[in-house]
Amino acid sequence: MFRSTPAKIIFVLLIILGFMQLTAKVTVEKQSQENTQKLQQQKYSQQLQQSRENKKIVNANNAQRKHNLVLDAMGRSLTSIQNYVEDFRNVGGDWPEDLTDMGMQSETAVRSKYIQSVKIDNGEIYAFLAPQFGDNKILRMYYKAGTWNCTTNLLLAGKKTIARMPCSEDPDVSFNGRYIQ
Repeated sequence: MFRSTPAKIIFVLLIILGFMQLTAKVTVEKQSQENTQKLQQQKYSQQLQQSRENKKIVNANNAQRKHNLVLDAMGRSLTSIQNYVEDFRNVGGDWPEDLTDMGMQSETAVRSKYIQSVKIDNGEIYAFLAPQFGDNKILRMYYKAGTWNCTTNLLLAGKKTIARMPCSEDPDVSFNGRYIQ
């Protein structure tokens, strides 16, 4: 096939050069695939992280929404007692000193899974919250300037009203009145 040695050398060199080009091409393609895989893994990791962060936000929003609904449910369950206290004052001129003035008992005054008991001290309503909210959590309701208001030592997390009643956080809310069963 080849008559001279230089032609053989050139032929071998061309084969080697072709093999080198083929090897380089395969190496470049392999690196390109590896880079593409790395980019896809990074993108997936970022999407997964973003998804986790979004889930945390959604869970936090759901927890906040649930917290707000519970607070409103507590306020609504106390509406009847507010009305009784207000009617007692309108009829008799004085605030009731306790629930017995209105013919009620703490255990039957409110039926709510969120409120353990209710006390009244000179027209102020104290709702003692269920243990699920923590120790000694109280919702204090008082009548001021023609409107019911409340303070509580329960975390309101930015909520300004409970059942349309202005409410504020006060870590020092406590019951100093008489406990009448």
